[in-house]
Amino acid sequence: MKGLFAFALSAIRRVWTSTVGWSFAVVALRAGGFLLVLPIALRVLTPGEMGLWYLFVSISDLCMAVEMGLANSIGRAASYFVGGAPAIMRDGLPTGQAPTLSRPPNVAGLAGLLALSRRVYGWIALGVVLAMGVGGVVLVAPKVSSLGDSSWPYLLAFGVHALATALAIFGLYWPNFLSGIGHMRLSQRTLLAALVLNYATSAACLLLGLGPLSLALGQLVLAAVTFGLARRYTRRVCPDLRATTPQLVALGDLWPSTWRAMLTATGGYFCSYGMLFVCGVLADLATTASFGLSFRFGALVHGIAAIWLQARIPGIATARAAGQFQTALQLTATALPRCITTLLVGCIALYSAGPVALELIGSRTPLLAPPLLAAMLLLFVLDFLVGFHAAVLQTANRFPHLPVMVASGAGAMIIAFTLGHWNGVAGILVAPMLAQVVCAYWWVPLRCWRDLLASAHAAPENQESHSAA
Repeated sequence: MKGLFAFALSAIRRVWTSTVGWSFAVVALRAGGFLLVLPIALRVLTPGEMGLWYLFVSISDLCMAVEMGLANSIGRAASYFVGGAPAIMRDGLPTGQAPTLSRPPNVAGLAGLLALSRRVYGWIALGVVLAMGVGGVVLVAPKVSSLGDSSWPYLLAFGVHALATALAIFGLYWPNFLSGIGHMRLSQRTLLAALVLNYATSAACLLLGLGPLSLALGQLVLAAVTFGLARRYTRRVCPDLRATTPQLVALGDLWPSTWRAMLTATGGYFCSYGMLFVCGVLADLATTASFGLSFRFGALVHGIAAIWLQARIPGIATARAAGQFQTALQLTATALPRCITTLLVGCIALYSAGPVALELIGSRTPLLAPPLLAAMLLLFVLDFLVGFHAAVLQTANRFPHLPVMVASGAGAMIIAFTLGHWNGVAGILVAPMLAQVVCAYWWVPLRCWRDLLASAHAAPENQESHSAA
């Protein structure tokens, strides 16, 4: 008995100090809270209201493109500074430095990175507000009229959701910066607390009869708590940041990486999340509700599988900045099979148990029909393979896959609107597969592993030449 207690205590201690453990805890809470709030929403909200909410979400996801992927660039830049990089290179990483584990972090660079972020993100948040306003006038208002009720409660819900989106953007760089400097556990704890309050707010407001406004208020709480806690944790773990004279870090230093990351992410968005937007535009609200519900379940499985990589991305970037290419290769190689296994198990479980679970809770909104659900899950698996390798490629501060992703995204949207108009949901789901099978599905993984292996094989030669010098 004493040995069992010691084993349990040791296991808890390992999970408490494990980045992956905290990441899984966040996803477990996200899934658990989602599955607790979802039955309430599916019972309280009509299919039309659910479809309207997923239209809200698709518009906010699209408006996030205003941020241009700068937060991801900030996270990568923070990892490079932790790895001792003297400055942010416009393309690639600093060369001519010996691999070492003892190179001190560039604290002045980190301070300059934060100073830049504070200046830029107010303007980005303003851009999101304007973009959400356009989406509300052009897309939400016409759909609201089809519900046959007073439009003001739904427009108010969209207004609160727009505010939540702007606040989420305004503070987006804090959790990315926190993860980039090697404190992903604290970043995950931040999200854990924010999710608890988000679900509690949404559930309470749904039970009070506030309709879609309940979900919007939950998103507002999520954005506010994430922003506040991530900033507090960053200042606590890095007190020297506020006392250090910032190194000049200009937006131009990050811009080459940012615009490339933006176009790459936009292409990836149009190949996956963009399909929800297309469905919201072309289909009726009931169909959008089923599509959106199925899509969110698939995205949840996708997110669970991605944990194995997300926990290692800062380490891969830092290792590359420090010249430790064998470490970067090893981290990537161990993450991929775990990601794929988790993804396949989750997709099989969702396909087999998802419809039964919704029937047991008395959902008024069903999942997609089995053939369409299978096609959507296949889309998530293929999208994951591209996204995994694209994320690893970007840790080298280079974007050789940019043309491929842009072409794939543009092709996916054109094909989706064309086939969706004639073939409905089936055409929408087939479109991104047709667009990516030409190049993205095989070229991006091939380029990723070629770069990793080339760097790892060259690393011993670099070390020997440095020692000779």
